[in-house]
Amino acid sequence: MHPATDFQHLHVHSNYSLMWGTAPIEGLARHLRENGQRFFPLTDRNGLYGLVDHLQLCREYELEPIIGCELVTKDHQALCLVKTRQGYQNLCHMLTDQYHEPSWKLPRALRDHYEGLVVITQDDDVLHAIHDTAEVYIDLWPGDTTRTRACHRKWKLPLVATAHAYTVSSRAYPLHLMLRAIDTNSKLSRLPPGGFMPRASYLASPEEMCARFETEPQALARTVEIAEACTFTPTIGELIFPPSEYDENFKILREKTYAGLARRYERLTPTITRRADYELDMIRRKNFSNCFLVIEDVVSRFSLTCGRGSAAASIVSFALGITHVDPIAHNLFFERFLNPGRKDPPDIDIDFAWDERDRVRDYLWGKYGGAHIAMVCNHNRMQARSAVREMAKVYGLGDKEIAKMAHHLLQLKRSPKHKDTRPTDLPDPWPDILAMARRLEGFPRHISVHCGGVVITPDPITHHCPLRPMPIGYDVVPWDKDGVEDYGFVKLDFLGNRSLAVIRDCLQSVRENYRVDIRYDTLNPIDDPQTQTLIREGNTMGCFYVESPATRQLLQKVRMGDYETLVAVSSIIRPAANVISAEWVRRHRWMHDEQGRPRPNRKPNWRPIHPDLEEVLAETHGLMVYQEDVTRTAMALAGFNACDGDRLRKIISKKDKQKVLRDYHARFIEGCRANGLADERIQDIWDMILSFAGYSFCKPHSASYAMVSFKSAFLKFHYPAEFMAAVISNQGGFYSAHAYLSHARRNGLEVLGPDINDSRVTYRGYRGRIRIGFMQIKGLKRETGERILKARQDGLFHDFGDFMFRVRPSLEEAKRLILAGCFDRLEPDLNRPSLIWRALHWHALHRRQSEDLFPEPIRVEDLPRMEDYDRRTKLALERRLLGFLISCHPLELYREALERVPRIAATELPRQVGRKVTLAGWLVTGKTVRTKHDEPMSFLTFEDESGLFETVLFPEPFAQFAACLDYANAYILRGEVTSDMGAISVTLQEVIRLSPQTAGS
Repeated sequence: MHPATDFQHLHVHSNYSLMWGTAPIEGLARHLRENGQRFFPLTDRNGLYGLVDHLQLCREYELEPIIGCELVTKDHQALCLVKTRQGYQNLCHMLTDQYHEPSWKLPRALRDHYEGLVVITQDDDVLHAIHDTAEVYIDLWPGDTTRTRACHRKWKLPLVATAHAYTVSSRAYPLHLMLRAIDTNSKLSRLPPGGFMPRASYLASPEEMCARFETEPQALARTVEIAEACTFTPTIGELIFPPSEYDENFKILREKTYAGLARRYERLTPTITRRADYELDMIRRKNFSNCFLVIEDVVSRFSLTCGRGSAAASIVSFALGITHVDPIAHNLFFERFLNPGRKDPPDIDIDFAWDERDRVRDYLWGKYGGAHIAMVCNHNRMQARSAVREMAKVYGLGDKEIAKMAHHLLQLKRSPKHKDTRPTDLPDPWPDILAMARRLEGFPRHISVHCGGVVITPDPITHHCPLRPMPIGYDVVPWDKDGVEDYGFVKLDFLGNRSLAVIRDCLQSVRENYRVDIRYDTLNPIDDPQTQTLIREGNTMGCFYVESPATRQLLQKVRMGDYETLVAVSSIIRPAANVISAEWVRRHRWMHDEQGRPRPNRKPNWRPIHPDLEEVLAETHGLMVYQEDVTRTAMALAGFNACDGDRLRKIISKKDKQKVLRDYHARFIEGCRANGLADERIQDIWDMILSFAGYSFCKPHSASYAMVSFKSAFLKFHYPAEFMAAVISNQGGFYSAHAYLSHARRNGLEVLGPDINDSRVTYRGYRGRIRIGFMQIKGLKRETGERILKARQDGLFHDFGDFMFRVRPSLEEAKRLILAGCFDRLEPDLNRPSLIWRALHWHALHRRQSEDLFPEPIRVEDLPRMEDYDRRTKLALERRLLGFLISCHPLELYREALERVPRIAATELPRQVGRKVTLAGWLVTGKTVRTKHDEPMSFLTFEDESGLFETVLFPEPFAQFAACLDYANAYILRGEVTSDMGAISVTLQEVIRLSPQTAGS
């Protein structure tokens, strides 16, 4: 028996060997360390998705990393281990080419890119291509020793012992088989030959490997020689900056900054210049000038942007037009963005109008070239529900049986009396399915594209990592946003925001309709009293980020419409903040009047958790509302510097960093004790920090969002028709088009149906009127709508025949336009059935002409005049073609039933607090949550003819009535009216679904 030190593993797979490997990277590191291994090679199939985690965990577990990859195609296989930087780049090139070139062949690729690599294989074609040039070995592993011997005799190359470890132990082999069955869409009993690894492919101990290959001591010893030679690993954490065409970057940045300050401020005060010089000096010392110049270059080319995140704390960002909130006026904490100890690049997120994001990408790819730019990827992971479904399919269960059990499991989860039901109480094979599914939860499944993350490099990206093409037409790097930043790339987030498009389109309509030119970048309506009133009343439907029912109710509780209050609301509205939101509202109302002005002589009626926090958290009334409150607390109480305080803030929201968090906890306790705090008080403060994790924004981010919200609210109040038309046209709001139109009507706007001479493709707002656009007509192609507009450039249509001749729609689309009422104004003497006849005649005539048939034509005036549709039919067509009713409120369809039910209107609810009431409502939106006892309940928004109203369905009535709820019905609702700090809602006790009395349903 040879000593264990005579062997080191070289061929190890994690679960980043997608749907092959079974072990998380940390589990492998722990196992290797426990088994006395010095090295940790990670050699996943056809990818380097786990590389950053691998390098970080090697540092944590004191293992020496080996970078590698198993390259596998249908016909060929080879293990490649990296010895040098050139070898790493060659591996990245090969992986990139493998995904990009359909004709890619592994033997040819290795022939051209073998330098700096150790190749281990049994592949005869690969050996033929590189046996006399590369450092190549014959793979000796338990899976195919016969082939190994044949290759060894033929090529006279040295043997190397490997395990092809796809699992940590043989006990995990069933999980490997399950993954393969899921990936190949096979039943477990019908896995295709060669589609899975042999049972011996696990991370055997060194002693076991020495016993397996006792007759080949040199093959074992070579593993150590190779491991010691594979010394190259990329240095992660050193910043990789985007290229720049500037020679004196900092000088240019300074000039642009001061030019921008001159535009932003009426005069440059000492406070402004001191802040700008302090930030510029920090940027210069950190060598971040390029980052700001690249982003400034992009945003200067697009009309509407919202720079957000911590970047909004920077006056340099404000001056360059990257952000639009004055960080001095609003007391934004710059050290949340950059501080002396920060090593990672500045985090700058930019929102563009959602329909301009492709233009942004095209500009970037055109400027920097595909070799220097790529998008960030997402590692999509198995979720609990999908894991159960996939496992059930592997066991051979059908869709109906899976759906039935899924429903049963959901009912068990919802029902309190079944909360203790165990998986073992279920019929076979469900206990095994659920047990295996739990093991799969969180496994990486496939790679997708991050919504906006971009990296730009000075040298080709393939010098740093492989690239993989995505269906959207852009390549991605192999790591997610955290991995990209940890590696050292500067990640720029260019994201799409529909509300920016709403503002853009509304401003364009204002220019057309009123000849008023309002510029987005100079619009700052935070002192506009009408806008503040709209926000204070929670009348924010359609307004960015503050239109959800929960936010509108929070605004009604706060009863203030000033900007600073909205900034806090934008952070505290997130779900996990519920634990402090009520207390924050109480304290905020105590300290301010209804205009949001501080009460000068009002003292807090609460005690600070510690005297040193009284000043630190004075702005947020002694509570943690913003992310930087964690940093400031750690600095004030535990002696942390700005850098360590910010790192603590980051780490509390990362589930996989518990070891690091423990270290920070120990430092926090030590620092607080040195500051004289008792242990009990220290724990209270630490608990407050931990409870804060993950739920809030930093203040600069909230300030940026609140500014967009204010601009939206300003336009809604002053130009309501133009604004609501833009909201519906961009299809990105919280509510349906019907809900927005109902809201518009209640606010005095006139809603007009689609019209062939007046509608556009999108909705059009004009001085108190909203005209429905062609986009709303189901089954009508957008191209047809655009063709109608193009034809109208030569003049409006004179009659139906003129339209048919100039636009030439298909018969089906012509019928849809007719039935949607588009010709009602153009042809007032012809009803819709008669127009259908004319469309049929026109198409028949032109079909005969195309077939060279010329019978005596029927004159249009001789076509029959049909009887018009009755009201019920018109309502049915309206609802079918537009998706909702515009001729009346949908509750009118239920008039007969509602006349028999005594009810109150939604507007009467504030006068009924504490009483039981009956209402009629059309379900608008809803949200189901779980209580602390893990029971489901819902918050539901309904509307009647007079307005919206909010309701709560607690767990017991939820279990009784949830099944009857959908968004296309009316209901009788009974419950008790409650007021929570001025926000009115109805606690539902009974929900009755109504049936309509007309064909309009």
